[in-house]
Amino acid sequence: MAGFKFRAAAALDLRIRAEEEATRALGDARAALERSERALHESLTALEATLAQGREAASDPGLSIWYRNWITRQRHEIGRRRALLAERQVAVDAALTTLHTAHRDVRVLERLRDRLQQAWMLAERRREQKELDWLGSVRHALKPSPQENLT
Repeated sequence: MAGFKFRAAAALDLRIRAEEEATRALGDARAALERSERALHESLTALEATLAQGREAASDPGLSIWYRNWITRQRHEIGRRRALLAERQVAVDAALTTLHTAHRDVRVLERLRDRLQQAWMLAERRREQKELDWLGSVRHALKPSPQENLT
């Protein structure tokens, strides 16, 4: 009696690897998103601190011009970081969609494997039962009947 062999095992292995890669890609995308969020928060904090210092230095015209230019540059940087944050969020969403698709593909093949294995086990039990039934029939047929002993 040969054991159960799932013919699509190679495809299942490939899909499992694809799911693992999608999981890693999602982790990388989430890490990049968190780094972008931290960078944006740091830029906003630096801008708020500089605005507070700029108010104090309003009496010096040279310093106030420098603060104004720095604040303008910092606002552009914040805008760029917000755009980068939005791109990273899109990348996380795409990685999550890819992971869900990969997981679904793996589950499809796993359910197919389980159904085929259950059908194989049922067929094996039926075959064994047939063999046992045949063996019982042969034993019964070979067993001497009580009427044959009387004559």
